[in-house]
Amino acid sequence: MSRSAIFYPIPLVVAATIIMPAANAQTVAAKTVHYRFTTIDLPIEGAFNVLFFGINDCEQIVGSYSDTTFHTHGFLDDRGIVTTIDVPFPGVTDTQPGGINDRGQIVGNYHDSTGIHGFLKDRGSFSPIDVPFAGAIATQPGGINQTGQIVGDWLVAGLRGHGFLDDRGNFISIDVPFVGVTGTDANGINARGQIVGDFTDETPPRSHGFLDDRGRFTSIDAPFTGVISTQATGINARGQVVGTYADATGDHGFIYQAGQLSPINVSFAGAFDTAAHGINDRGEIVGNYVDAGFQNHGFIADPIRERGEEAAEDKNRRE
Repeated sequence: MSRSAIFYPIPLVVAATIIMPAANAQTVAAKTVHYRFTTIDLPIEGAFNVLFFGINDCEQIVGSYSDTTFHTHGFLDDRGIVTTIDVPFPGVTDTQPGGINDRGQIVGNYHDSTGIHGFLKDRGSFSPIDVPFAGAIATQPGGINQTGQIVGDWLVAGLRGHGFLDDRGNFISIDVPFVGVTGTDANGINARGQIVGDFTDETPPRSHGFLDDRGRFTSIDAPFTGVISTQATGINARGQVVGTYADATGDHGFIYQAGQLSPINVSFAGAFDTAAHGINDRGEIVGNYVDAGFQNHGFIADPIRERGEEAAEDKNRRE
């Protein structure tokens, strides 16, 4: 395993506004949610295809990048100090973290000659994760909550996907129970055990997001004209879901709560293809966008709260 500590330069910051209906849309008018977008560029020589996947309440971010030999490595950005993450098992060629919790536990997947396997990194120790289901050929964890529950997807021959929940070594397969579903991916889980992901079926658009609230499944589809696909990738303790939808103009991030979905697009001049990947309990969102010069960047969207609002949200989260 190789590690390197690198400091970021001062990031570019801009403020933007997104309109999101309040949770009780029947009795409360839509409120304005302000975000400050911060650009993140990974300062590793030769790095490309840099993806920012998960963020915890300590503002630690995990993601992956490719090097000049086209191998994939993970990274941890701990408030500007970047550490490379490579699973140290024999024969590993690629490592891709997917999620991090407040205890600093990181989950993701790695590749070796036998296929794709999951891993848990806990205080410097790596443990492999492989689902015990018959016919599984790949295990790909995507998220971990504060109690250590892990979600992800596993594949069978033909690359059909199923979701899974790993609850301290007890594995449960997850398949969205709607008619016509052809595949399920579980991407994120919060402290309440709510799970988000995406599923495919034969009904256009063929990719849909979902929320699994203790076995009660809700489909999440961006309610806009021309949407091609919707994917839900992260959820926090407040039940706020983030993800990405696509239409003819490209990718757009979104935030969803209580049946209301609002788009998130990085507001820098010329920016396009915004993808929202993760959200922490403070409402900070991490993801990627492409600039006018077709260069890929990461971003953090930091909600700008009104006075007293954060205390009220913390009270609601405890309840």
